[in-house]
Amino acid sequence: MPPVIAGPLAAWAWLTLRLFALLHAQTLWRAAAGGMWWAIAGALAAVLAAAWAPGRFAPVAWSWWLLAAGFELLLGAVLGVLVSLPGEAAFGAARRSG
Repeated sequence: MPPVIAGPLAAWAWLTLRLFALLHAQTLWRAAAGGMWWAIAGALAAVLAAAWAPGRFAPVAWSWWLLAAGFELLLGAVLGVLVSLPGEAAFGAARRSG
């Protein structure tokens, strides 16, 4: 039997990865927090994902978990960039006028 990861842990980790990628892309928050934004985004993502209580999930094989984790990071990054576009525009306009 291949090595597996517990279902609730797998779901929490996937959600944490997606939220981290989404939060990490936020321009205004990154500018406000400075160089530590990646750590703040990671902690915030872990806390938000822990607040979501997953139900019963079947164990997941590590190989499938890693594949899904890559997709979660990609999805979070794309959603994060789309959500941060207005902030990028406002930040760029402020720099341009300043």
